[in-house]
Amino acid sequence: MGCRVKSKAEKNYERRLIWAMLVYVVVVIVTTWAVRHGHVSGWALYVVAVIPCLPVLRLIHVLALYLHEETDEFQRLLAVRAILLGGAAMLVVSAFSDFLRSFANVGALSPFMMFSVFWVTFGIAQGVQARMNRAGGDEEPA
Repeated sequence: MGCRVKSKAEKNYERRLIWAMLVYVVVVIVTTWAVRHGHVSGWALYVVAVIPCLPVLRLIHVLALYLHEETDEFQRLLAVRAILLGGAAMLVVSAFSDFLRSFANVGALSPFMMFSVFWVTFGIAQGVQARMNRAGGDEEPA
């Protein structure tokens, strides 16, 4: 079993992703607290609601930078597959939720559900692909 050395693009991606996620979490906590305890209303509520979207845009930018910087086409393919699976899962859950609301008058999904569905599916897809593409040892099968 071998261990693949991470490319410079992967190291940059991980560093950027961690920072972007940390900023996202802090911004969500701060803006949620501000709305709940600061009684934000009117146009200010719209401004506060846009603020957490900025780190989300940064997360998308981080993915785009990785795809641009990665020189290994196979690694890029794996990342694109994970992105597509995350997007597909998000669209399926969104459509399911919309049909359920339409057919059964059921309430909407909880906040942050689509964001979570994308990133969890993206992470699982990356893990599964990494496991499936591991190189085995040089020994002959018994």
